[in-house]
Amino acid sequence: MPLNSKFKQRLPWFLLIVVTVIFALLFIHRYLFFEKTIDFFNKVNVIWMGNTTQKVVALTFDDGPDPIYTSQILKILKKNHIPATFFLVGKNAQKYPKLVQEEMKSGYQIGNHTFSHPHLNTLSEAQISLQLVKTDQIIQKITGQKPLFLRTPYEELNENILNIAHSDHKQIILSTLTLEHQLSKTPKAKAERVMGMVFPGAIILAHDGRLNRHSTVKALPYLIRGLQAKGYRFVSLPELFRK
Repeated sequence: MPLNSKFKQRLPWFLLIVVTVIFALLFIHRYLFFEKTIDFFNKVNVIWMGNTTQKVVALTFDDGPDPIYTSQILKILKKNHIPATFFLVGKNAQKYPKLVQEEMKSGYQIGNHTFSHPHLNTLSEAQISLQLVKTDQIIQKITGQKPLFLRTPYEELNENILNIAHSDHKQIILSTLTLEHQLSKTPKAKAERVMGMVFPGAIILAHDGRLNRHSTVKALPYLIRGLQAKGYRFVSLPELFRK
């Protein structure tokens, strides 16, 4: 039999082997891709709003505690019976433990907002972990409880942050609307901006520290009265998630 004839007879088998190997490699690649994707999404424990049609919102504060603004905000919240969550910067909590105790005794939720408020997306996993663990230890020493909720500074996220939050069983809380906005020049304008954009399940971000927050303190009564007039009710984060 001529050589070319033998090659032609073997060619289908050769092609079958090549095609089988290619499909096997594609299958393995796709499997690894989906496995990595699933693993990534298993680490994503991020919430930025409540899944509800009820007219409820959650109020949250970052960057405290602060001896000037936190005290004023607590008075407003208590007077109006408004629940809230305070995401604490560890070094501030360490400096003002009595304010943390007051927040806790008044029934407010307390979350982790890192120790020194850095850009976490520029840090290694070890550095991110140190920021969270150190703050957890400070808060736990003051309140007796380790915070479950985490809000990252500037609401930054990347794979390192998700990995550490996942390993530490932290629920990452982002926000839907921010009370402080550069286009809103007055306290009333800040409140009206949020009232115009609000929807059921919104998580509202405000601040009680780090910068001058006089305008935030003044905007808070406008916001509370305005949202209540629109039929909204303020709830804690755990209650928002239950709905």
